[in-house]
Amino acid sequence: SNRTQVALAAGNQRLDLVMQLGGKDVEDSTGGSVNADRIGAIQAEGRASQGGVTQSIGGGGGFASVDVTTTTPDSAQSRVRPTANTLASQASMEFVLGAEGGEGNDGGAVDYDGEGSVSTLGDYSPGLVIQSIGAGGGEVVALGLTEVSITMGGTDGAEGDGGKVAAINGAVSTNGIRSHGLVVQSIGGGGGVVITDQDATVTLETSGTRSGNGGEVDVASGSVLTGGSDSIGLLAQSIGGGGGVVNRELVGSSFGDGSADDVAVMVAGDVVTAGETSIGVYAQSEARSAVGDIDITIQGHVYVSGERALGVKGDTSSLESEVGSIAIAVSGSVEAAGDVSQGIDGFVASSQQVTKTPQISIGGSLIASGERALGARAGAAAEVITQDSFFGVDGSIAATGLQARGLSLTFDGRVVRGDLLLQVGQSILASGSQSVAAEVGLFASDSAAAINIGVDGSVRASGEGAVGLLSRLESSNLTGALEAKVAGIVEASGTSSTGLKLSVDTNSASVVSEAASSESRSETEATQLTTPSVDISIGGVSASGTQSVGVDLSRLGGVEGAGDSVSVSVVGSVSASGSHAKGVTINVQSEGEVSRANLVIAGGISASGFGSA
Repeated sequence: SNRTQVALAAGNQRLDLVMQLGGKDVEDSTGGSVNADRIGAIQAEGRASQGGVTQSIGGGGGFASVDVTTTTPDSAQSRVRPTANTLASQASMEFVLGAEGGEGNDGGAVDYDGEGSVSTLGDYSPGLVIQSIGAGGGEVVALGLTEVSITMGGTDGAEGDGGKVAAINGAVSTNGIRSHGLVVQSIGGGGGVVITDQDATVTLETSGTRSGNGGEVDVASGSVLTGGSDSIGLLAQSIGGGGGVVNRELVGSSFGDGSADDVAVMVAGDVVTAGETSIGVYAQSEARSAVGDIDITIQGHVYVSGERALGVKGDTSSLESEVGSIAIAVSGSVEAAGDVSQGIDGFVASSQQVTKTPQISIGGSLIASGERALGARAGAAAEVITQDSFFGVDGSIAATGLQARGLSLTFDGRVVRGDLLLQVGQSILASGSQSVAAEVGLFASDSAAAINIGVDGSVRASGEGAVGLLSRLESSNLTGALEAKVAGIVEASGTSSTGLKLSVDTNSASVVSEAASSESRSETEATQLTTPSVDISIGGVSASGTQSVGVDLSRLGGVEGAGDSVSVSVVGSVSASGSHAKGVTINVQSEGEVSRANLVIAGGISASGFGSA
């Protein structure tokens, strides 16, 4: 039905297709409001079979499906559907997802209320796509091609805003390749969703003039499961200046003129990402100018088993304005079990000042069990950072995979005035070889900020070369502090392992991110004296592994005339029973005055291992 058959002349090996999903020079063609209610489950089983599409589009557009196949006269007469992709080496497509010119082409408000689950089993089969788009666009599924050229957004000054989108749905699951579960978008400037063959060569074009603001997006869903590769379980976007999602090559704005709004996502269940390079939940506000805040709530667990997959990502990004805030709350545990996988990404990068930093809380534990996996990444890289960033885990943080990292929490900027705060309700454990359970780092040229770490349980490193807790504070001008309190014992039982490794270095300048400016600090901003303090409190220390170190503290740098303090207090005992093991090492090197360097051990001290101290 509605199938176009093309006969190629003998010797002609190529078919070139051109398509535009949007009108030309259309004025004030607005999409109307949509109120959609659904009761009952949806299941789609075939290839390129979609659960549903709900759209309000200004300026023309909609939905297009292109599936290029070849057929012989005999098979055409017998009405047998040909095998897909047999013309893949001979067909190309060039298309524009957006209008050409035109003003006032806004998308309308969309309110979708779905009761029941949505699932798809085939490849290239999204569950639900819900869109409000200004300046043309919609959704394209293009299969059977090896060359695809895409212009993402309107052209020739196309203008239109996306409307507010609210979506409620039950559980969402997809099992096929490039099969997104629930996509909810408000896009100004044209764009939408593009899905192509996994082996197609895709060329993206984001240049051209377009404008429009993305509207507010609010999504509530049941549990989210992605089983196929290159899939996003739940994608919620507010995009200004055109854009959307093209497979995994582009997720975000084409950066025409425009702003984006707030995005809120609530998942009443678990998030499971099993497919390779897939993402469980992705919430995004991105534009050239002002952007909104990201709020993600997961009322369950997050489990990532796919290789290079990601569980939950909050993304707020702007070329010219400050970024919004990212708040992620998971009531259960988060585990990155796939190799090179990641549980949570809540890191922001900006060339502007950052006054809103990520705030993340996990009700269960944070675990990195896959090889080179990362449990969570949070913090910021920017020119100036002024707000504290908090990461809280009610359970434990554990890195059990080879070279795995449980948590990376960092600030990297020219001027940092916000503190890094880590609170762990239970313990920090590094059992994988060369693993690091938790890393907290602050890198700045000028910092009046502090690192504050609280662990209600113990810190243990049992893997070979593993580090339980690593904290670094590096700045050429530093007036902040490094404070760590571990209620339980700090233990290093693995060969060459370190339980607690802390360093403060004021010799070197900041390792500033590429997102931060390289221009030097003005004299009025400069801090004349470097006066940091280091205050560590520990329940007890044990170094039982060969060449292991329980606590390793380094204080390097300082200027003449500046006073600071180094204090380590151990409530219990310190023991070194491993061969060449050390319970506590403190290294202070400073050109200036260190007013206080104290080690207080309330309990006993024992060194029973060969060459231990």
